[in-house]
Amino acid sequence: MRQEIGFHERLLEKRLSSSYHTQWNQGEAAVKQIAALRLELSKLADSATDVGLDEAKQQVATTRLFNEISKALHIKSELIRAIGYGVLSVLLEVSTLGMISLVQAIKLGALVNDQCLDGAEGESQAFDSEKQALGSEQMKAQLTDDIIKGNISPVLRRIKSANYGLDIDAVRQVLKGLYTAGVLEADKRNSYKLAGYFQNCI
Repeated sequence: MRQEIGFHERLLEKRLSSSYHTQWNQGEAAVKQIAALRLELSKLADSATDVGLDEAKQQVATTRLFNEISKALHIKSELIRAIGYGVLSVLLEVSTLGMISLVQAIKLGALVNDQCLDGAEGESQAFDSEKQALGSEQMKAQLTDDIIKGNISPVLRRIKSANYGLDIDAVRQVLKGLYTAGVLEADKRNSYKLAGYFQNCI
């Protein structure tokens, strides 16, 4: 069709450039024929978009659904299709936002649980360390009392074998404290003994 139009346009150009009047008259006929061909071409182009549309409407499930709804509601199928796809896009957006919110809530819950567990572990560790410190202080007081009463001699080996549950630094600290207070005196080989006053009291 386009080739035929192109042929007639070239022919028209030749006839119009001719010096013979008969060629000009034939050129007018060629203009009419070109116009008719262009009209036919535009009609074919318009109908080309609808070619197979009815068959496609029957084969595609969503198109059939929209057509049935449009027939039932007496509304254009294009409007029904636009509303349907709009509702679908809103549902997809809402479900996506819902999933994001759900994941954030789960993460927040897990974080809170972890912090609660960490807090509980920290509290129990603090309680254990306080209990241990309290036990250590009690054992130091017991050792001091036993040394002052003469129940145990102020010698590192004997104190360790008595199993007070204190480490060597704590035992040295107790002995040094008693020495500083005047309860103990220096003895041979970097050891201690009770001061004379306390030995007489026992």
